[in-house]
Amino acid sequence: MLANLAEGFAKQFTSNAEYKRFIIMALGSANEMLVWIDYARTLEYVTPDTAIRWQEDYTIICKMLRSLHKSRNTLDL
Repeated sequence: MLANLAEGFAKQFTSNAEYKRFIIMALGSANEMLVWIDYARTLEYVTPDTAIRWQEDYTIICKMLRSLHKSRNTLDL
């Protein structure tokens, strides 16, 4: 997720569309993490309380990424 944002950030100066594409990839990675958290909880690798806390954190991250992507729409030329 962070690597996608870092790579996209470097490209934002030449292509807003490319930056937005990397934001979407980061959002996909964050959503994938929600699946892995559920899987870890199912296999009892983490406690239910830990899984819930992580899911809440990643839900917030997903909202932030969607907001970032939406904010970039105003920069299209």
